Amino acid sequence: MNSATTLKFPFKFAGNLREITIEGEAYLQVAKDPNRPFILHTPKGAVQVLGTSFNVNTYDSGMVKVSLVEGAVAFNSVKLNPGQAAISTTETTVTTLNENDLLWIKGRYKLDNTPLSEITKILPRWYGIQVVIDNSKIADKKFTGTILKSEPVEEFLDAIKITTGAEYYYKDKILHIH
Repeated sequence: MNSATTLKFPFKFAGNLREITIEGEAYLQVAKDPNRPFILHTPKGAVQVLGTSFNVNTYDSGMVKVSLVEGAVAFNSVKLNPGQAAISTTETTVTTLNENDLLWIKGRYKLDNTPLSEITKILPRWYGIQVVIDNSKIADKKFTGTILKSEPVEEFLDAIKITTGAEYYYKDKILHIH
């Protein structure tokens, strides 16, 4: 499970179904059991798991992304093959799996031309800090690089400062970027 993720499941699965609910992001490996289907509920639909390894991301409240590594899943009536991802907003579309989506499992988050406004959504999950952009003009500045969870957030912020010119400071335990 990635940071700031909630997983709900019963103490013991009742009947022939194995059902759980997720908000956030998790990488799951599910044993195949045709007699006891595994269903993962998300805010945008259910994933029927057919014995597999996959990632599910629901951090963005308007979107769910299911990335299949191996096996098979069906999400909103779309069956995925290994190496595919399904993105559900108002409808579900299938794309190629982006390996960067799985780097969080290894404590890395790769950013590719990502606006600072999006980065400020990641930092609270990974570092447990509140982040505010003081200057709206820098919210759209883009950064390419990697966050390493094992390093202090200041290492990453220094890289942002060098590449975008955005400064940062702390006030009342809140990280301000300007």
